[in-house]
Formats: sequence, structure tokens, C-alpha cells
Amino acid sequence: MHIPIILIQRKRHIAVAVIFIIVATFMKGHGTDSIQEEAKEVVPQVRVLSIASGLERSMSATGEVEAEKSANFVTDFKATVKEIHANIGDTVKEGQALVTLRAFEVEQKFNTANAFYVTTGQNVQQTRIQAQQNVEEAQIALKTAQINREKLEKENTAKTVQAEETLKSTTLKFGLSEVTSEATLDAAIRKTHTTVHSALTRADEILEFSPEQVGLTYEKETHIGVRDPTQKLKVSDAMIDAYNAYQAPKMTYKYSLDLLEQTEKALTMALTTLHNSVTSTVYTVADLNTDITDINTQISNVRSVISELKSAKASLDSTKQSIGGTSQVIIDAEASYATTMAQIEASQKKAELDVERAENALESAIASARSSEISAMSNITTARGELEQARINQNELSLIAPFDGVVTDIPLRVGREVQPGDLLLTMENAEWLKITTYVSAEEVRQIATGDTVMVNGKYEALVASVAPSADPASKKFQVELRMGGDALQVGSFVELEFSLRSIEQQQDDRIFLPVTSVHVSAAETFVWVIEKETNDAHDSEESKEVVYIARKRPVTIGQLFGRYIEIVEGVEKGDSVIIEGGRALGIDGQHVLLLP
Repeated sequence: MHIPIILIQRKRHIAVAVIFIIVATFMKGHGTDSIQEEAKEVVPQVRVLSIASGLERSMSATGEVEAEKSANFVTDFKATVKEIHANIGDTVKEGQALVTLRAFEVEQKFNTANAFYVTTGQNVQQTRIQAQQNVEEAQIALKTAQINREKLEKENTAKTVQAEETLKSTTLKFGLSEVTSEATLDAAIRKTHTTVHSALTRADEILEFSPEQVGLTYEKETHIGVRDPTQKLKVSDAMIDAYNAYQAPKMTYKYSLDLLEQTEKALTMALTTLHNSVTSTVYTVADLNTDITDINTQISNVRSVISELKSAKASLDSTKQSIGGTSQVIIDAEASYATTMAQIEASQKKAELDVERAENALESAIASARSSEISAMSNITTARGELEQARINQNELSLIAPFDGVVTDIPLRVGREVQPGDLLLTMENAEWLKITTYVSAEEVRQIATGDTVMVNGKYEALVASVAPSADPASKKFQVELRMGGDALQVGSFVELEFSLRSIEQQQDDRIFLPVTSVHVSAAETFVWVIEKETNDAHDSEESKEVVYIARKRPVTIGQLFGRYIEIVEGVEKGDSVIIEGGRALGIDGQHVLLLP
């Protein structure tokens, strides 16, 4: 709550002035001595307030009293009053018959609905029997198709094995030469790698071109190929290239042939380099001749393997050309095998198609059965609903008390004809009352379910419900209260008093007291606070008498809010402050009596 400072100070000054005048007037007519004498003779009576934080206010409203339980019986059809079992003011029990009606139209509809329900029930049974027969026939057809498919699969498996054996037998004799040629070529390819490895290893020992061999024999390095150093470098490069190709082997004819030819070329260049060497006592002529002989041997070995490799490849090519070009037997065998397999595949597809059609027929039969079942059950549901409604209408011919209560009105007589919408009987139970009132949007935010409300200043009721939205016409919110039914008359209007505390006020830790409880003089501003004093004149603890005394407590006041003023300092929550009767006090520690 925000109040301009000037206004607050003005109100504070006015309040202080008023309180000062009241206190001064009182003190003028009653001296301190007279007050002390009266205190000895009469103990003042006071009313106290236990301090809590925040500032409360109340709101008054008018509410209408109703019975929490009430019932109005209205007919939905044309009928005649047959019997009346109660009178106005009668106390009735739950389940007790009140009025009996008679309606020809209702009875006729019940009979028609009952006959329709029986017929639809019979139709459901017939539909289920027919649908079950259709499903069983489809299941038998599917089982037959599955058996035929399994039988055909066995036959086709035997035919496939026979066709494969015939083709294998025909091609076996023509495939032997091809297998032999392939084996010879594989042997030549494998021999390529061992021969190249041996040749390069021996050449490396002589020429020392690999990193592992370079510099091992200084004498060879200063003798071999010294007459043509350029040729010696070329030989080293050729050897390294051949060695690198060897390190990445591929088991193919082309790779093997290239590797052999590259090795042959490198060995030939190595032989030329040896012929450009010099001899000495360190590297003798015999040593040179031995190396030349070894290189020649390796060249011969490589050339021999090249010849074997080319011969094996030529033989394999010749064999394949013979089988692929001239063997009509293989062509005929493969054609016969293809024809047989095509026939097997066609018969298998037909069997699968027969099974698929049978499965679809079964699914269709099941779906049709479900659809028929749903349709039949829908019909019987409709018939059951019509029968239940007819039974409800028939039951409504007898008005039954829904709860214990009192009959308040019966605007009927026996034999009278009633129309739809006519009121037949009213009753209520006033054991619990409902009080309805309407409050503004600002006030409804400060009311919650469960709040206690004073009724006519002496009864209590609880807030049972608060409407979430306002009435479109009045723009006010409906609030319903609940209380016991002995105190008020149904239909009467009562005065209600709500204790309102806004959310801001509920969270406010400031302390407020009635202005009349604060005493202001020229010297001080104070309140009277109650303390307990135990009279120890009696020996037993049970007989000790509790006496209340008033203590003067200086306070600092703050803002003024109507009949309340803020206490900034001097009192705390839980203190009991005198709010009535404090003007009669004048002595700190004076005995007082507490008013209820």
C-alpha cells in the first residue's frame, strides 16, 4: 500500500494530536494520586490483542439461505396421476415412493423396445453362426493350398538336385583340363616369387644396393663398377625398384610376369656393372668371376620361370577357348538345366499364389465376420439403449425420494393429467445449509475455499466454493458457504462478514494496532502490554493464582491506515497489548482483569 509521505505525516500529526488531547483531558480530571487510590480499590478490566503481522479488514455482504440438498421432480412425458403417497410437510426416507403416474405411451414404447431387443439378439446369434462357417471354409482352403505347396516344394527340390547333378556330370570331364591348366599357372606364379627373392637377395649381396647391405664391404664398393659409376647408379635404382615391386606381391599372372621381366632387366644391368669392375688382392679375379657366374645363374633361373609362366598362361587360354567355343555338350546341358529351373520356378510361384489367395480369402472372411458382428452388436446396442430408456421412462412413473428429507410442495391431485415439464413435487433436506452471495473481482481474490465467515454476527460458516468466472450480467463472482441447518431458516436472507487479507497483506511482516491502543503524551508514546504474575501466597502449585499486570512499553509509530497505525519499534509478535480499557491505567505494574 503506497500513501504519499505528506499525507502520512499529516494523518500522523492529527492522530497524535487527538490522542494527546484525550489523554490530557483524562489526566486533568484525574490526578495521579486519585488513580493510585482507585487502583487499590478497583482492578480495571481490559481487553487485549495478541500481536500478529499484517493488517486485516472485513467485508460485509448479504446471502440467501438454501437447503444443501433439494430436489424438484418434473415429468418428461404426458401422464396421469395414479397415486400420491405423501403430503406437504411429511418427513420421508431415501427410496420411499412419493407419487405414482400412469402413461399409456410409455408402456407401449417399453413393449416395442423389448420385442426389438429380443429380435436383434436372435439376429446376432444367426450372424455369428454364418460368419463362423465362412471362416472355417476359408481355413480349410488355406490348409489345402499350404499342403500342395509343401508337396510341390519337395518335388522341385528333387528335380533341382537331379538337374544340377546332370550339369555337373557333363561339365566335369571338360573341366579337368581347365583345372590342370589353372593349377600349372598357379604353381608358376608361386615359383615367380621364390625365384625373384633368391635372385634379388644374391644380387644385393654382390652389389650392396639395399640399406641393409650398403657399406658392409668397403672393398666391393671401391672395386665393383668403378669403371662406369653412372651405370652403377642405374643398376642400384633398378634393383631397388624390383625389390619394391616384390614387397607388394599380387598373385596374378600380369603382376608375376612384370616382376620377372623387371628382375631380369635389373640382373642384366648388374652383369654389365660387374664387367666394369676392377680387381686387386682384396677383390680378386676369382671373386669377380664367382659373382658374374652367380648373376648369370640367377638370370637363367628368372628366364626359365618366365618361360614356364607364359607357357602355363597359354595352355589355360587354349583350354578355355576350347570349352567355350567348341563344346556343344556344355551348351546343351546348360540350356536343359535352365529350362528345368524355369519350370520349377513357375510351379513354385503358382503354389505361392494359391496360398496367398487362400490367405486373402481367409482374411476377407474374418473381416466380413467382424463387420457382421459389429453391425449386429450395433443393432443390439441400439435396441438395448432403447429398452433401457423405455425402462427408465417406466421407472419415472414412480417418483422415489433420492434422500432423506421433507416434502415442501405437491401441486397435484389423483387423476390429474400432467404435461412434459410440469412440476410434480419438491423436497429438501435442511440438515446442512447453503448460503449464496456475490462479491466483486477485488474481493474474490481475497477469499479462499475453507475460509470462516460470520453469519448474522453469531454463526460461523465455511466457504465451500468460489466461482472461477464472474456473472456476465452483474460482473460479480458467486460464493457458496456451508453450515449446519439448525440456526437459520431456508429462504431467508442473512448478513455475512468476510475477513479479507490480500496476498500483499498476508506477506506483510509489519505490526499494526488500533489507534485507540496507542497513548501519546508530551514526553512519550507508549502502549500497555500484559504480563503474568504468579501469586505465591499458596503452598501448592495447583492453588497458585495467576495475576495479570499492565506494563508501559514505549513505541515508535509509523504510517496510519484508517483505524490502525503501524508500530515500527517497541513490541513484537506474540505480545498481548491492551486495546480497550487502557485509558483508565496510570501506574506501570498495575493489576488488571482480562475481558473475554
